Parts: sequence; C-alpha cells; structure tokens
Amino acid sequence: MKLRCLSMAAMLPPLMIMLTCNIHGVRLSPTSLTFPSTVVGSISAPQVVTVTAFGNVSSPITISVSGYYKQSNNCPASLSPGSSCKVTVSFAPNEFGVFNGALNVTNGMSSPPALSLSGQAILPVSFQPASLSFASIQVGKTSPGQPVTLTNRQSKVLAIKQILASGDFSQTNSCPGSLAAGASCTLIVAFHPTSSGSIQGALSVSTDAFPGTQPLGLSGIGSGTVTSHVAFSPRSLNFGNQEAGTASAAKSVILTNTNSSASLTVMTVIPSLGYVSGGTCAGKMIAPGGTCTINVIFQPSPQFASVSYPGSLTVLDSDSTSPNVLGLSGFAVPSVTGSPAALTFGAISSHSSNPQTVTVQNYHSGPETLSISATRDFLIGNDSCSNPLAAGGRCQFQVTFVANGSINQDLKGAITISPSSGGFLSPEVVGLCGDYAVVTPPNLNFGSQPVNTTSAAQTATLTAGGPPNLNISSISITGNNAADFAISNNTCGATVTSSSSCSISMTFTPKATGTRQATLAINDDAGCGPQQISLSGIGQ
Repeated sequence: MKLRCLSMAAMLPPLMIMLTCNIHGVRLSPTSLTFPSTVVGSISAPQVVTVTAFGNVSSPITISVSGYYKQSNNCPASLSPGSSCKVTVSFAPNEFGVFNGALNVTNGMSSPPALSLSGQAILPVSFQPASLSFASIQVGKTSPGQPVTLTNRQSKVLAIKQILASGDFSQTNSCPGSLAAGASCTLIVAFHPTSSGSIQGALSVSTDAFPGTQPLGLSGIGSGTVTSHVAFSPRSLNFGNQEAGTASAAKSVILTNTNSSASLTVMTVIPSLGYVSGGTCAGKMIAPGGTCTINVIFQPSPQFASVSYPGSLTVLDSDSTSPNVLGLSGFAVPSVTGSPAALTFGAISSHSSNPQTVTVQNYHSGPETLSISATRDFLIGNDSCSNPLAAGGRCQFQVTFVANGSINQDLKGAITISPSSGGFLSPEVVGLCGDYAVVTPPNLNFGSQPVNTTSAAQTATLTAGGPPNLNISSISITGNNAADFAISNNTCGATVTSSSSCSISMTFTPKATGTRQATLAINDDAGCGPQQISLSGIGQ
C-alpha cells in the first residue's frame, strides 16, 4: 500500500500528492533488548523503548508483548508525526532457562518488525557443580570429600533452615543461618558405602527462597564382597514428569529379608525432599525370608518447575549394612508443557521457512482449555490442540517463520500457551528465533541405559546460513545432570563457514538411575545463540 502510494506520487503535482497519500508509520529505538540474569519469580530492572511517528498524518498504534515479558507505556492511541512516546519493558520469568519474546508495535500500515527481547532466568539458589559423582569406594571406607558451592542469587538475605545428605552420603558445611544476597558458602560431601553396587542419594537444602531450592543429585559405587540381607524390588523408582505441587500415584517397593536364620528389624524409612513414604515396613520385625511393602509418592514443590528431583529412600535397620538405600527420581513440570522449549529457524529470504512442530502435554489432573498465540512474523498452523485438552492428553501444532527479507540479525519471539487452570507457572513459553544458524535436531533422547555404561553416540548438526561466517566462542554441557553426558566427537572449530555445516556427537553415561537431563549449549555470534539441544536419558 505504501509503495503504490509512493510510485503514484512521482507522477503527481505536490498538492495532489498531499491529498492522495496519507503516509504514516512508527520507528523503534533500540531495535532489540537483552535483559541481565533475573531470578525466577522476580522482575528485572526495566528498559525503555522509544516509539517515534513519521509521515504526514497521525499514526494509530497498538502495543503488546509476548513470552515472560511485561510492558507499560505513555503512548496515546494515535501518535502525531514527529512525536514520540516511551514503552517500558521488564522481564518476569516463571521458569528457569533462556527465554525469548517480542514487543509488537503496530499501526496498520507500515509497522516496524517486532522488537526482539531476550533474557536468562536463573534459580534463586545455585549449586556448583550441579551434581556429584564419586568413584568406586570400598565398602566400609569413606571417600575424600568433594566441595559444593551454594550461592544466594537473590537480592535479599537467604535463610538456610536445614542441610541434609541422604543415603550413604554425609556433609559438613560453612553455611550460616542467614546468607547475604550474592554470597556463597561451601559444603563438603563424602561417600561411605555400606554395601556393594550403585548407590544414589541427594543433598537437600531447606531455605526460604521463592519459588524453592532444588536438590543436588549424589551417586557413587560401593565395591567389595559385602552383601546386604535387605533386598528391594524394584531397586529404584522413576516417577517421570509430575505437575509441580501435586502428588503422584503411589509406587510400591517390596523389601525382603534374605537372611534365612535371623529376623530383620526396620527402625525407620526416610525419603528425600519431594517424596513421601508409607507402607508396612517402618517399626516392624521381618521374619527370615519375609517381606514388607514400602509405598512412595512423588510430591514436588508447588510453583517450582522445571526441576529434577534426584533422591533416595533410606532404610535404617538391624542389618550390618544399614542404612540401605533405594534410588528415587522424578521431574517437576508445569500443568501444561510445550516441547521443544525453543525453536530456531535458519535464514529465509522473501518466503516462509519449513514448519517445525511443537508438542503440548497436559499434566494437570483435569482438562485444560488452551489459549495459544505467536509473536508476529511466526505463524501457527496444523493445530490439533482442540479445547479442552483432556487430562494426560497430548496435541501438536506447527510454527512457520514468515519474516520479510533476509535475516542478518536475530528476530526473536515466543509461543505463549496459557492453560485455563492458571497459576504462577502459567503461561508456558516456547522460544522462537529466526537467524543465520540452526542446530538440528532440537533434542537428543538416549532412552534407557545401564548406570555407569556408555551409550552409542548420537549426532547433532550445526548449519551456518549467512553470510557472514559463524564464529563459535564455546560449547558446553549444562544442567542438573551435565556430568552424565559427554561430547565424543566435534567437527565444529572456532569458525563455521557461511552455508556449511559441522557436527557434534554426544554419548550418555548415567551416574544414577532415573530420568537424567541436561543441555548442550553452543555459544556463537549468531543472534539466536546460544544454540541449544535438550539432552535426556534414563539410567537403569
């Protein structure tokens, strides 16, 4: 419409141009915003965008944001030529991770591209490293201690109420009852196996942090010939994904006294943080060859996702190998999830990209009515998410990147999925980004793998669009179970030439039973970096 008006203007007298062409539009400055690391549940310091009108008539405008972003503005419904107004944008994440979004300012004629927003959400309490794995230790011996740094990432004092290590693990620490904002303290964890085999545990820190404090996974191997007379069937429990703040169905474990000549007294059964136990074992005497039942429920903290809950069930009993330990694992999720967590599109020019698929899963106990929207320049199609989506139901839709012109810089946005149940963890956000680099596939799932054995390699491909060339600054593995995944082969150097590809092969060596998750992050100078691949597997 604007181009037709301008071409006509070249053939008309000046007065006729004024009568014929009502040209108007707005410009944004800056053209993108990046927010510093922000603690989940808090709001970042605001950043300001200036909206300026151009043309010869007033420009009616509408303003909106997507993803985990909020805006306020002093803009009138119509902005006169040459005048400006301010939009204040803040980052308010409900989950931890890297999240994109966009500020849309439209005037119905020559609206500018959506303004890209990006920010990183961090947990209020962090551990470094995120998990500990101990080498094989002789039963009855104690390993050297391994340090863990606990950091208060909040802007206020952290109250530390209790620190516990479960199973065959112990801890000492230098942590005060109150830890100042930004301050750290050190915990020393040791492993002292009472029986042979793979042993799992957790370091649980109870604090007043909102929305919560995640447990730290511990694993080790007891070596030797000491055999316990306490047998578990199964030897571990994996609860999979569970909506945060809700209780799973109970899973049962049969405890057998394998001693043929002596009774076994079970004093108590202690579950790790996030789990509840019951049954017929605690406080009972089990006859030779007899059994009892332990029931376990996974109940992750409310308003805290997506978070892994490594842990153990510690049984204190009269056997010489006491305590005896059963591994536990589970993963807390929002009521509705979108997978993958982010989509990256390669560069396109004057046409649409190939569509990519998002899968929506309802973990809520009842049906959810969904509201699904996308940032401008990204379109939703082939949507099978009929309303309402039944409890436990799954649906899919596709997303297409439809930006106009070449992409030399990032164009970011978000899919916003709002379930009818609402709550702190609503909405669920899937990050979107169009760029000149793309990594495929977006996730690597290694399936089930025996503990402490290495899987076959799986490969991801990084493709540079461009020009320009793609410069890589680092490749790292992050997340709660980062130590379980390794790069087995990497053909990506410091630079990937425009229009070429390189590959990264990964393997999975679970340190403990249950669901294990991490992220492969490729830091580069493309606007959609870091390129991320979700890594997952199950330790058996």
